[in-house]
Amino acid sequence: MNIDSNLNQILLLILLVSYLSTFFLVPLIKFIGKKYDLYDYYETRKIQNKKLVRIGGIAIFLGYLIGLSVIPFSGNLNNISFQGISLFGSTLLITSSLIFLLGLTDDLIQLSPLFRLISQLIISSIVWSQGIRINQIDLSFFSDNSFIVSLSPLISYLVTIVWIAALVNAFNWIDGLDGLASGLVIITSISFFLIEYNNNVASIACILISLLGSALAFIFYNYNPAKILMGDGGSYFYGFNLAIISFISSSESDVNLKIYVPLLILLVPIADMVFVIMGRCISGKTPFCPDQTHIHHRLLSIGFSQTETVKLIFSLTIIFSSIVLFLEKIVGPIFIFYSIILFFFINIKKGKFLKNLFLK
Repeated sequence: MNIDSNLNQILLLILLVSYLSTFFLVPLIKFIGKKYDLYDYYETRKIQNKKLVRIGGIAIFLGYLIGLSVIPFSGNLNNISFQGISLFGSTLLITSSLIFLLGLTDDLIQLSPLFRLISQLIISSIVWSQGIRINQIDLSFFSDNSFIVSLSPLISYLVTIVWIAALVNAFNWIDGLDGLASGLVIITSISFFLIEYNNNVASIACILISLLGSALAFIFYNYNPAKILMGDGGSYFYGFNLAIISFISSSESDVNLKIYVPLLILLVPIADMVFVIMGRCISGKTPFCPDQTHIHHRLLSIGFSQTETVKLIFSLTIIFSSIVLFLEKIVGPIFIFYSIILFFFINIKKGKFLKNLFLK
C-alpha cells in the first residue's frame, strides 16, 4: 500500500481522531479509577509518591483503535481497509490487544514477573508464527561491502521474541517519571513515521500516526505534575507496537532490517534496560527485581530535577533519531546540529551528566 494524495488527509484525520478520543477518554478513565480505588502500586523504582490512577492505558488503547477506525469509514481510500491496514494487520491488532490486556491485568491484580514474561514470549511467538519476524539483518553500515545476515528459522524465532519482549519491558521500566515514557513514544513514533512515510509504506504510517495521536493527548495529563499514569497496560502496548514497527517493514517487503535504525531511535530505553539487567546480575539480584538504578534515577541522584531529567532524556533521543533520519537521507545534517544545540539549550549541569551518568 503506497502513499497517495488522499492518504495525507487520512493521516491527519487519524491523528486528530486518535488525539481527541484519548484526550476526552482520560478524564473518564481517571474517574473510574478513583471510584474503584485503582491507584498505583508502590515500587522501589518509582519516584512518584502521590496517589495516581494507574489505568490510563485504557484511554491510550481505545484512542488508538478509534483513530484507526477512521480507515473503514473513509470513502477516500478504496484500497485501504481495516483488515488491510497492513499485510499482517489482523495479527498486529489482535496481539497488541493481548499485550495490552496482559498489562491491564497486571495493573488490576499484580501478576508475578515470571508469568508476565512467559505471557509476553507466548504473544511474541504468535507474532512470529504469522510471519511478522526478523529474517535478515543488514549490517552493511558497519562494513565496506554489502553484509546481509540471513537468520535460520530457529534463530529468527529467538531473535524476534526476545526483541519484542525486551522492548515491552524496556518501555515499562523507563516509565518512572512524569511524562517520560509518553514523551519517548512521541519522539520515536515521529522518527519511525518519517522513515515509513518516506519509504511509501502507508500501512505502518497509519499505525504510527494513531500511536502518536494517543501519546500526544496522554502526555497532556501525564507530564509533570502527572494527573494519571499509563500503567503497565499503556507501557506494554506502546513498547510492543514500537518493537514490531521497528522491523515490520523488512517483513512486509524485501527490505532487510537495518539494525542501526531501531537501535539508535530506541537507544535510551534499550541501553537503560541492558545496564540495569547487567547491574542486577552482577550484584546477585534477579533481573526483574525493582530498584533505583535506571537512567532517570542516576540523573536525579546527581542533582537533576524531574523536569530536567525528562528533558535531557528527550533531547538525547532527538539527537539519536536525527542521526538516523540523516543516515536515511530524510533530513539534512543541519538537523543533527539543531538537535545538539537543543540538547545544550534545555539542559543544565552537562559536566555532572557526562561524568556521573553511569558512575553512580
